Amino acid sequence: MLPENITAVVSRNECWRGEAASEPYEAGWAREAIFFVRALKQPVGPIATAWVEVSPDGMHWLREGT
Repeated sequence: MLPENITAVVSRNECWRGEAASEPYEAGWAREAIFFVRALKQPVGPIATAWVEVSPDGMHWLREGT
């Protein structure tokens, strides 16, 4: 089977303040995943932090790399 590429927009046109999260995206069939975060305006306030969470079953989530 030939490799296949898929592009998915998980969150768009959302204003995030405080703690925020996107909907989970299932990619259990993927060998790797690449994601991008882009701000449409210059951020105001403290610099934001972000992390990726992974789940083996869709119910229990862990931060990637732990």
